[in-house]
Formats: sequence, structure tokens, C-alpha cells
Amino acid sequence: MTEQTVPRTTIDWQSVQVGDAIPTMVLSMTPTRIVAGAIASRDFMPVHHDRDYANQQGAPDMFMNILSDTAYCSRFLTDWAGPDAMVKRLAIRLGVPAFPGYDLTYTGSVTAVERDGEEGMIEVELRATNDLGEHITGMAERGGAPVASEGGGPLSVLDEAGFVGTLASNSEFEILRYLRLGEAVTADTVVESISDEKQTRLGAGHFLTWITTYRDEAGEVVGRQRFRILKFKPGAS
Repeated sequence: MTEQTVPRTTIDWQSVQVGDAIPTMVLSMTPTRIVAGAIASRDFMPVHHDRDYANQQGAPDMFMNILSDTAYCSRFLTDWAGPDAMVKRLAIRLGVPAFPGYDLTYTGSVTAVERDGEEGMIEVELRATNDLGEHITGMAERGGAPVASEGGGPLSVLDEAGFVGTLASNSEFEILRYLRLGEAVTADTVVESISDEKQTRLGAGHFLTWITTYRDEAGEVVGRQRFRILKFKPGAS
């Protein structure tokens, strides 16, 4: 694996210019990395650790989950920006899967630099590619007003209707502050949207988007996540 040279000091945002390239990071993609990421993020969907199950869903092998992708994108950014830099918002969209043996190459460039009070804000466009094409592209997405779910919730309804397959497609984080060790955090989730039935390469399905808001013990919001998945009928394409 090719590593970035991690800076010991945080970059001076005033020295950053639009168009500056972020040092490339190459990540070796092994079965161990894929399974470890799924375990660490408590994502027990079998396509992230069981090759036979992934084959049954139409994939040639197991593949990395979107939560691991989010973590490696954050590492790519902070390795460049330094230890005191804070990722305020991260939005990614998945493209081709990350299978074992297909190393990922992360690249990026600065698209905006501005002052926000006493802080410097840097906007970055990033992507990760492998031999199959683009695995990740940076993306910001906004939608309609969210609504609270009732009863068993939309996931249960879709499961009962035969849409038992699950695949993440988008993740967008807004981070207001980093957490401190020992803090207790609560989370509330509301459904933002459910699409009409779509035909996909995996089968007929619905895209479901929800927003999770995280609060500290005082009730202050510390972060939000907008997450989008495809619930599909395996083998029904």
C-alpha cells in the first residue's frame, strides 16, 4: 500500500489555493480489509464478508461497505490537512464496487477557499478509482422535508413486500464538532424519501433516504448523516 506522508503540523489554510492537488493515496484492497471494515462499523450485511452470498446477489466477490469508504475518505483528507483540521462535511456517492485485488487510488483537488469567522474553510473535490472505474465521487445532495416513521417502519414494509436485498448508494455527513472520550450521544432518525419502484441491475427496488441527527448529553446537535440505500428484490431484474 502506498501511504501519504502524514504531516506533523496542520496546513496553513491561507497558503492553499484553488486547484491545488491533494497527494495521491493508494489503498490495497484485500479480503481482510473489507471484512475488518464491516466488523468495525457493525455492518453485518453478508455481501461484505461472504463471497458465496455475494455471488448469489450477482457480484463476483464480496465488496467494501460505504461506512469504510467514508472512513478512508476522511483519512485521505486529514492526512493531507493535518492533525488539527476538522472535516466539517463529507458527501460521497458509490460507483463501481471495491472488490479484493482491485486497489483504490484516491485523488482530489481544492475547489474553494474562504474565511468563516476566525476559521479557514477549504472545499475539496475527491474521487477514488480502481481498474473497474470510479468507485467514489464527492457529492452533496439535498431533499425534501423528512417525516418520522410509524409502526414497523418502511424497512419492514419493504422486506415484507420481497425487497429484502440492501445496498448503500450515498452517504453525506455534516460534522458540527468532534466528540470527546466518554461523551454519551443519542441519535434520532427520520425518513426523508422513498422512491417509486425502479429497475436496477440488481433487480426491482426502491431507494430509501433517511436523516440521522446526533446530539450530546445537553441536547446540542453534534452531527447529521443523510444515508441512501437501495432495497431490491434479488434476482428480479
